[in-house]
Amino acid sequence: MMILLNGYTMSYDLYFKGRDSQAKFRLESARGFFDQRKHYELTDAQASYKNEATGVYFSFNFEETTDGEPSAALPITFCLNFYRPHIFGLEAELEVRAFVKALNLLVSDPQIGGMGEGEYSTEGFLAGWNIGNRFAYSAVSQGQPDLKPLLLATAQIETCWRWNFAKTSLQERLGDQVFVPRYMFVEHEGKAMRMIVWPDGIPTTIPESDVIAIPRKSILGKRFFGPKEDVVFVLWNDVQPLLERFPKKLESPPYYFLSYSEAPASVTTCIRKIRPTLRKPNGVAIDKILNLELMEEARKQEQ
Repeated sequence: MMILLNGYTMSYDLYFKGRDSQAKFRLESARGFFDQRKHYELTDAQASYKNEATGVYFSFNFEETTDGEPSAALPITFCLNFYRPHIFGLEAELEVRAFVKALNLLVSDPQIGGMGEGEYSTEGFLAGWNIGNRFAYSAVSQGQPDLKPLLLATAQIETCWRWNFAKTSLQERLGDQVFVPRYMFVEHEGKAMRMIVWPDGIPTTIPESDVIAIPRKSILGKRFFGPKEDVVFVLWNDVQPLLERFPKKLESPPYYFLSYSEAPASVTTCIRKIRPTLRKPNGVAIDKILNLELMEEARKQEQ
């Protein structure tokens, strides 16, 4: 569905065409494609994509068809809202490319700087998405000058996305004995921060973050006084000296690899002594966090 702000399009809309205009397209073919892929929910009206690990979402919308002359224009439209972190386009491109390839389609791309009419390309999709998304940042910034969105550097957003996107495969590679956390995002004093969870000092992988949430239960041992379990929120610098005692895997992104059958004394002692650096921060969905560089560019255009 096309969303408008002050008359401007606020979504990336992509249309599809069959290579043979005389061949009748069957919507069941598209439904079959989506039904076989992860993260889709199918209804009569659309195939909605939502990746719980990354927070990215978009949709392929179905139109009602009537029996008649075959048409090159297909009754299905891709829609991705603008004013999002750039990684929405990166993940959506993977799905659009797979869809076009599986059904051997052409595209009709009305976006400025996009693909136009004809063959699909990764470069063309991302060009159209990035131009439109950049314009949306500018339009919202000018239309709502008092708005103060949460911002993170583009490199940090993309690193978190790549980690979360590959989380399942890394977990499968390491097995069940080592925990692979997911990047989450929180707001503290008006700023966006990256956060991961390290439960009870268990064997884990820990990529660089801003905040670490540590639920403590069994690691506290038997206590006559004080809570039997709690959760402490600490800044990265409070835990990094402990993490540096363990191997660092130089993958993309790199992470500390804490693998042990029983937590060593260095871990239990440190975690037991930790005092929270932060009060419980507020969780934030990734679609509410914007690219710092794009917003700075939009604000410069206002001056």
